[in-house]
Amino acid sequence: MIKFCSISACALLFVIPTAALSKSWTIDRSKSHVEFVALRGSRLGAKGTFRNITGTILFDGRNIETSSVSAQIPLDTLESGIAARDDDLKGPKFFNTALYPKAFFRSLKISKNKDGKHILSGTFELHGLKRNLDLTLLEP
Repeated sequence: MIKFCSISACALLFVIPTAALSKSWTIDRSKSHVEFVALRGSRLGAKGTFRNITGTILFDGRNIETSSVSAQIPLDTLESGIAARDDDLKGPKFFNTALYPKAFFRSLKISKNKDGKHILSGTFELHGLKRNLDLTLLEP
């Protein structure tokens, strides 16, 4: 049985270079991470990170709406700062990393909100379940 932890994808930080035209990047696994927050009811239960994120960013500076992001998150890289909790979260009650070793994010579109910030909309997949997710992109 899957008990879904509330995950905040706040660490999928995407920097928009203002002068770039069209560019493709590979996500640097040594410098990228995703942070998560697990809630117990309305209280914070645990927080931590996943490391070694891989994927690609395709950026079109002339037409940002055609840009895209694809990322793979290796779930067995989970670190919460407490080894026993890490083992429990990686186990069959939560992430079940033996059966589901990765989570995925694939963008569907990039748009601007009313405040002029770019929003990356996409599909987040965990345990074979897909959920739509909107991320606010950070600019330098």
